[in-house]
Order: sequence, then C-alpha cells, then structure tokens
Amino acid sequence: MRTPTASTNQKRAAAGRGWRARERGSTLVEFGLSLMVLMTLMLGVVEFSRSLYAYHFVSHAARQAARWAAVNGSTCGDDGSCVGSDGMNNGYATAADIQNYAIGLAPTGINSQNVTAAVSWPKSGTAPPSNSLCSTYPTAPGCFCYTSTTIGNADTDANGPGCPVQVKVSYDFHFIFPFVHSGALQLSSTAQSVITH
Repeated sequence: MRTPTASTNQKRAAAGRGWRARERGSTLVEFGLSLMVLMTLMLGVVEFSRSLYAYHFVSHAARQAARWAAVNGSTCGDDGSCVGSDGMNNGYATAADIQNYAIGLAPTGINSQNVTAAVSWPKSGTAPPSNSLCSTYPTAPGCFCYTSTTIGNADTDANGPGCPVQVKVSYDFHFIFPFVHSGALQLSSTAQSVITH
C-alpha cells in the first residue's frame, strides 16, 4: 500500500479549498435571491395595508358625511339644533359644507389634498306612488322630493326631511414603492341617507 506524498496532500487540500469557496459563492447567490423575494413580499404587504387603510377612510368618510347631511337638512334650524355647536352646522348644510366636512375627516396618513367629495340630492322620481302619503298630504316630509330639481338659495326642497342625500368620497392613493403600481389609484365610496330634519 502506498502512502500519500506531500504533493498529493497539497493537491487534495487545494481541491477542498476550491470546493468550499464555490460553496460559499452559491450560498451568497441563494441568499441574495431569497432576500429579494422576501423584501418584495414585505413591501407588497405594506402597500396593501396602506391601501386598505385609505379605503377604510374613504368608506367611513362617505357614511359619516351622509349621516351629517341627514341631520343638517333645510329644516334643522326649526328646532334650534343648527347653531354651529355639538357637531351641527350653522344653518342647513350646503354642498360645500358637506364636502368640507368629509374632507375634514381625513386622519393622519391621509393627504387631505387628494380627497374629493361630491354631494347630490337625487330626486325620488317624477311623481309619488299613488298609494303614498303624498297623495293625500302633499306637504308631508319627502313629498316634494319628487319634483325638486335644484338646491340653492331659494329652493331648499331637495334638502328637506324625507329626501335622500348622496355623498361620494374619492381619494387618489399614491404608492410609496412604484414597482408595486405606477401612478395613482383612485379609491371611492358612495353613501346615501334620508334627511331627517
């Protein structure tokens, strides 16, 4: 049996060092690829969470603004509740008042400059149903909602009790990391309520 010589041992040691160096290189490449996938996943979760937060705001703002408009109708001053305190408007709420209220609900993390609100008082139709209260009491709350076309200085019928008010809140959401999505994503929500007074 032959014993290995010093040169053979040196060759084997050099071959082992080369193998370990190649192994370290492939481990580094695998780590880099895994890190890229992990970071992409984490940034995607962050962006999804931010967009969900923004949509929750939009939905909440539309509901709250519609509710606020419902209690600040054209007759809210009749009972002395619309005096500008306790969350009430000073007089009946106009479209601008409702828009400002909705935009003012923007919490931390929401850019209020990217929030828009559209308010409308949709007509209930052209004529009331034949079996409705409007047939016998044309001045009952909600009866004039069938014919009103405007809301403004002289005509507050569309903003009266029994009429619907609709608020649409929109928000231009911008991603922090553009590789997730480029440009703005518009989030919107619409809520409708019946004016109570």
